[in-house]
Parts: sequence; C-alpha cells; structure tokens
Amino acid sequence: MLQLLKLCHQVTPIGGTCIDLYNGSGTTGIACAKEGFSYIGIEMNKKYCDISIGRINEALRQFDCDITCTLETLAYSANDPEFNVTNPAA
Repeated sequence: MLQLLKLCHQVTPIGGTCIDLYNGSGTTGIACAKEGFSYIGIEMNKKYCDISIGRINEALRQFDCDITCTLETLAYSANDPEFNVTNPAA
C-alpha cells in the first residue's frame, strides 16, 4: 500500500480525486481514504465491487470518516447482467 500512497501523492493534487480503472478489491480506494483523497473506482465484476465496498467502508470506519462507499458511487459495466443499478448520473 505504501507504493499506492506514493503514487497518489505524485499524480493527485491535495484534496483531489484519484481514479482507478481497475478497482479490483479496492486497495487504491483504501489508500485514498487513508490520505483524504476522493476516489472513483471502476470495476466490471460485481463480486469485486462487493468486496471492495466492504473493504473501503471498513477503512473509512477506522479513519473516522463520515462517508460510506456504495455501489452507486462506483462505476459499473452496463454490459454485465449482474448489475441491476441505474446510472445515478444519467
């Protein structure tokens, strides 16, 4: 995670937003929560979205943040039939 934190600081301005095109299990999201960056994770596999939501929310609780991560706050693949979420930005 130390390498992710270094990368976040190198490419993201203080208070900025980090975007991970391959969210996976949410490790980058946890690093961003720890450092106070906003985070957008994109993942096409619902299983990994569910895993990352749980991991990121646990990190947010540990860091006493007043926000939570939900599926609606993660980007998703419209081609994946497991996703039955409408795009909140539409």
